[in-house]
Amino acid sequence: MLVGLSLTVPSFAVDDEFFESKSLDTIKVSLGQAIEIAERDSRGKAVKVELDIEHNHAVWEVKIFDGTSLLEYEVNAESGQIAKRDDERGPEWVYSSVMAMRFKDFEAVKTSAIEAVAAAEQRTAAKAIFLEVEREYGRIGQFEYEIILSSKSKRHWVRVDAATGHIDSTQ
Repeated sequence: MLVGLSLTVPSFAVDDEFFESKSLDTIKVSLGQAIEIAERDSRGKAVKVELDIEHNHAVWEVKIFDGTSLLEYEVNAESGQIAKRDDERGPEWVYSSVMAMRFKDFEAVKTSAIEAVAAAEQRTAAKAIFLEVEREYGRIGQFEYEIILSSKSKRHWVRVDAATGHIDSTQ
């Protein structure tokens, strides 16, 4: 049984016109590269990433868990520069504390978010536009990556086991 934050419709869903007019091919920084940039800056692990539009510019919103709290990054999808960095321990400390409990033991996963994205992109021949870590309760320390990918003709949903790197399901 999978419990945790359910997959919500990512904010980019309302901006389909943007994706129709500006192909994902024009975005220079991939989801995997945005993860790499944020993880390198924070020394934590990505737990959620989504593509968003800020002032008509594409940005990757990357949430990083550093072992004790949740950090939020905005990475410019065209330049790779960090546009924003927030430590959610401030006014949202309760949320951050809940996230810390949710991701207890996450540091021990064997498959990185970057590896999970690469496997999903290879399987679907599409580009990742969303990633979220889900904790599978009932199995100690079991996590999954839920990834949404987009190609010119359709969207794909892929689940990757964080312990093994195996793709559990695709839609």
